[in-house]
Amino acid sequence: ILTVMGCASGQGGDDMVAQPSDSTSVGESKLYEVTVTQVLMDYTGGVVPIPVIILTNKENDKQVLPIWVGMSEGMSISKVLNKRASKRPGTHALFARVLGEFHMKLVRVVITDVRENTYIATMTMDSHGSTKEIDARPSDAIAIALRCVAPVFVSERVIRKGGWMDAPQKSDKPAEKQEKKKTGKADGML
Repeated sequence: ILTVMGCASGQGGDDMVAQPSDSTSVGESKLYEVTVTQVLMDYTGGVVPIPVIILTNKENDKQVLPIWVGMSEGMSISKVLNKRASKRPGTHALFARVLGEFHMKLVRVVITDVRENTYIATMTMDSHGSTKEIDARPSDAIAIALRCVAPVFVSERVIRKGGWMDAPQKSDKPAEKQEKKKTGKADGML
């Protein structure tokens, strides 16, 4: 099992999940810190299920932001959340390790905007006192942030455009569980 040691602090790994950090702002836009709580499968679009990352507002755990992602990115994120390590590093683990080897630190990930139904994100990187923002797909940025134990934020602009959704409620009712088994449409983690 390969554990990723990197992200400049020597902390990150395939089994690491981002730790709490204070909310902040970029320019005049408030940022909401989120926790990556789970990866679900969306079966509503057809034959092939689509992974959905569930981001939960740290200020109000009843508010979530779902982001649909590609299968490999969803699996990469799910692997970290479920504390499953790989024998060989995947792309996100490799990137995190390279950051560490070159003493670079992922400071934070911010999902900054939604354009034409596509989420936009930036990764703020620090290298020897020089800070740079790098454009990234949110799914890749989140997968790397989890491995680097870096906070993830959502901008107020994203919330204004799409808004928070109510967190899904888990049901313990036997009838609902039975119906989900019959239809095969139950959302499940990767």
